[in-house]
Amino acid sequence: MLSLTLDRTYLVHYGLCPKQNASCDPLIGIPYHLGVPVVSSRFGTDLESLNYAIQSHLESHDVLGMFELEMNQLRKWYIQASADDAKKCIAKPMSKYFDIPQDTVFSNQQILKILNKEQRFIEEGSRYASNLPDLVLDLAKRHATPRIEIFPNQLFTNSYITRFYSKKSKG
Repeated sequence: MLSLTLDRTYLVHYGLCPKQNASCDPLIGIPYHLGVPVVSSRFGTDLESLNYAIQSHLESHDVLGMFELEMNQLRKWYIQASADDAKKCIAKPMSKYFDIPQDTVFSNQQILKILNKEQRFIEEGSRYASNLPDLVLDLAKRHATPRIEIFPNQLFTNSYITRFYSKKSKG
């Protein structure tokens, strides 16, 4: 499946669902036809969808939506943690998104920026993460791939069967 998806061109054959369209999730990859998003269509298999979603996020360099979700998750962890563990519970995730040592003890001001969802702070972390493929993959794994719909009873096929469509029966 990977050889099939890697052979396609971003924003020509696949891409993210347009953010202004309510009929699909902007974090998942959808088919494009000659550069035009086909918002009412989905890929044939869940593996195709997974590959195209990840490839789209790696190509787009726009992880702001996923990064906002990640910051919301960090905020929830902070609120749910006990007072002693509160700063520790977000130190490791924060350090990877803001290029700071993992053992850093965050100041109350830094934590307040997360708790208050300060947009400039979130955009700064998003820009940093968008240039590091391992962080983009991590964000996509945590926030985009769970949104891919899987239909266990779905019937699908691939292009290899199309040659049988035009065969005429003998006899």
